[in-house]
Amino acid sequence: MIKSMGEKSVYYGDNPNRTKTLENCIKLIFTNDKDPLRLNLEKIIELRNTSTHFITEEYEMLYVPLFQSCIFNFNEKMMKFHNIDMTDIIPQNFLSLAVSMKALSEEEIIAKYPEEIATRLINTNNMLSELVQNNNSAFAIRIEHHHYITKNKDQATSFNRPYME
Repeated sequence: MIKSMGEKSVYYGDNPNRTKTLENCIKLIFTNDKDPLRLNLEKIIELRNTSTHFITEEYEMLYVPLFQSCIFNFNEKMMKFHNIDMTDIIPQNFLSLAVSMKALSEEEIIAKYPEEIATRLINTNNMLSELVQNNNSAFAIRIEHHHYITKNKDQATSFNRPYME
């Protein structure tokens, strides 16, 4: 905003000592409210705003696809806005997230957490799953694992090794 609109653009007009919220800045820069990049940032901000009350270890599984996309979006926008390639500053392998990903089971969530937290986690999962399906990689990097049983070892991506004593 400062580069394109001047330093005063980050302050409220009626209070030059108060900076605009991150949400307001995003709306000014990314004006299309359907843009997957903007949706990505808004969902991550939503997580930040509710994190003190509702964060569980399962949120990692919900938000990692959004975080990974946000890292790629950041690198792209740093190049576009400031002509800075972040991979010159931060090695590429540090820009990729590695996490444990397992399917969320509603039954496990309900058994593990109080009702308010379980309901929030399940609803967030459903909402984000729909958004991931309806948007591109600027919103989330989808991680899908498909397992197939085959007798042809050459077609297998993994296989069980026989147990040996």
